[in-house]
Amino acid sequence: MNLSRLFQTLSVPFRPWGAKIACIEGLLREHGELYGQEIVKLSNGLITRGSVFVYLSYLAEDFRVKSRPEPNPAPGCKPRHLFSAVSFREQVADSDLRSFP
Repeated sequence: MNLSRLFQTLSVPFRPWGAKIACIEGLLREHGELYGQEIVKLSNGLITRGSVFVYLSYLAEDFRVKSRPEPNPAPGCKPRHLFSAVSFREQVADSDLRSFP
């Protein structure tokens, strides 16, 4: 189904970045933890290599995604980051902690 048609049936304005954010969150919820390049491959062309980490950093700032370094990086290489979706319960707990001085 075309994304713009889906948004029209939902009476929500179509914003390409909104669909991309929803795609990333959906992939992370479905697959658990993913590397950035895995998100690009699984998105079927919706997310590009140049934008995946921009969207992931936006989601991390909103506490909707968390990341951790790769457990066993190859010798001499920087560790990659695994990304996972944050549950609503974790988001609420984080927001409660941030509200205190």
